[in-house]
This record gives sequence, structure tokens and C-alpha cells, in this order.
Amino acid sequence: DATLRSFEGTGSSQFHTSGMLSTSREFGQKSLRQNKGEICMKESELREALRASQSAYKEEIENKESLAKELETTKRDLKTQQSDREGLVEELLRTKDKLAKIHSQTSESLEATH
Repeated sequence: DATLRSFEGTGSSQFHTSGMLSTSREFGQKSLRQNKGEICMKESELREALRASQSAYKEEIENKESLAKELETTKRDLKTQQSDREGLVEELLRTKDKLAKIHSQTSESLEATH
């Protein structure tokens, strides 16, 4: 009778332990599924953040390239304007020289007539 109780106690204990293990295993699997779901969500969020970051980076590069082209165009325009100014200065100097000659000739003519 004592042996039977001892056996029943052991069986009950094993059943209780295996039930706990089963419950613990189910909890662990449930926890793993939740963690996997959270990881998938985090991965999705990270992928989206990466896409947004790459898009912003690409846009910034395009803006900088556009600004660099604008800068080059502005430099060319300024060089052209500088050349134009230099040409105008040369033309003004030639005109000044012509006017000085005309003035000199006019003055000589006036002196000769007096």
C-alpha cells in the first residue's frame, strides 16, 4: 500500500512536471513567435527607414550636383561678362584716343585760322 502511494505520487509528480514542461514549452514557443513578429516589424521599420534615408541622400546628391552645374554656369557667365567689359574698356580707350586726336586737330586748325 505504501509502495502504491509512492508510485502514485511519482506518477502524479511526473505528470505535473511534464504538464509544466508542456506549458513552459508552449509559453516559450508563443514567446518566440511574438519575438519573431516583433523582429519582423523592427526589420520592416528599419528597411523603411533605410529606404527613406537612401532617398533623402540621393535627393541631396542630386541637389548638390544641380548646384555644382549652376555654379559652373555662373562662372562661365561671369567670365563672359568680364571679357565683354574688357572689350568695352578697350573700345572706350580707342574712342578716347580718336577724340583726343580730333580735339588736337581742331585746336590746330583753330590756331591756324587765327
